[in-house]
Amino acid sequence: MNIDAFLKLLRERLIGNILHHSIIICINEDNDFQIIYNSIKELFTEKNKYYTDPEFILLSDQPSKSEINSLLFDFSLKKDTNKFKYYVIKNIDNMNVYASNSILKFLEEPPKNTYGFMFAKNFSNILETIKSRCLNFKIAHIKKIGLPILENINKCNIFVLSEKLNKLTLNECYNEFVDYYLSNIQIFNYDNSNKYLDLLNKLYINNMKSMVIESFISLLLKVHYANS
Repeated sequence: MNIDAFLKLLRERLIGNILHHSIIICINEDNDFQIIYNSIKELFTEKNKYYTDPEFILLSDQPSKSEINSLLFDFSLKKDTNKFKYYVIKNIDNMNVYASNSILKFLEEPPKNTYGFMFAKNFSNILETIKSRCLNFKIAHIKKIGLPILENINKCNIFVLSEKLNKLTLNECYNEFVDYYLSNIQIFNYDNSNKYLDLLNKLYINNMKSMVIESFISLLLKVHYANS
């Protein structure tokens, strides 16, 4: 997923009040962090336009257990639960096990209207228990060429479609499904949208491409028949 696509998805989910409470963003370049970080601040400033200032915490590049506990304590005590609050952690893949276990407790019971954005370069260094509680996105600089495979899903033979998708690399397949969702977000209801993003998450974390592709196609056909 490229930065523009990610920010579009983020904006759609935030404005629709259906944004997941915790998101891990895997980046390749330091410049990507600054672009996404600035955009997140702008989005939440817009979301909190009726308040004087959005609640926000940016933790250090390598946050300690005490910093994570301070974050938990601070946000848990906020009296205005209607105000949207968010925090950003850079290099979550560099956190030690003690800090990681502390943030895990926070992810299990996040305060109302509190959102976390955690950045990493090495996805494999993050605890599996943390990844499983977050939506995970990989920011890539990929220029797509040619017609998207999913463009005419309702007209395609399901077996041919599955075969074409399985020939793609994991990253190509991931980007194919992301691009389709962003181009057709209007046809997804709340439940199907959440199911779709959950499948994206499984595709990214588990690498079980063939099994997830079947689930994707089944869901997409259901969505299309419901809107036909």
